[in-house]
Amino acid sequence: MNLLRRINFNLWYFRRPPWDRGISPPELFDFISKHPAGRAIDLGCGTATNVITLAQNGWQVTGIDFAPRGDPDRKTQNEKMQVWLPICAWAM
Repeated sequence: MNLLRRINFNLWYFRRPPWDRGISPPELFDFISKHPAGRAIDLGCGTATNVITLAQNGWQVTGIDFAPRGDPDRKTQNEKMQVWLPICAWAM
């Protein structure tokens, strides 16, 4: 990803990114209902909405994202949902 695209992508997190609706999709809830809790990794976790949903349903989840601007949103959601989640962000 070139530098201009990375900067533009990170700028979305100053507002609500259009791809982050703040709710987990019904397909995730369907998956959770049909499978026993286990371990999962969410690559490109954004603000960690799906990571939190999985954790609240007994899953051990790690979220990974390269957009550090999403960090404040992830930390706020972790505190609000009262779950601790290992979430890694780094610049690529």
